Amino acid sequence: YPDTPRSQPSQKSARKQNQSPKPSPSPAPPAPPIRKWPAAVGQLPPFMHQYYTDVVDVEGDRHCGFRTVSVLLGKLEDAYQMVHLDLTIELNKNRA
Repeated sequence: YPDTPRSQPSQKSARKQNQSPKPSPSPAPPAPPIRKWPAAVGQLPPFMHQYYTDVVDVEGDRHCGFRTVSVLLGKLEDAYQMVHLDLTIELNKNRA
């Protein structure tokens, strides 16, 4: 019979089903990574340390600037030749 208590859900259970779940607390922001910088960073002015985001220690040769840019772009250190070529092309396009 439809009017019996067993065939109709109780109001308590109906209320529980209609309640929306509580939002979970937002996760804490990740801690900044601990960086191991070369000892040479200590030779740079201390007031500038807060502005450093990354330090790359590359082979010191006449291409070290291009090597650094290559690494910071996510490429291999030895891919510096492409960085050099791209810069040369860009400079030639914008000659005055």
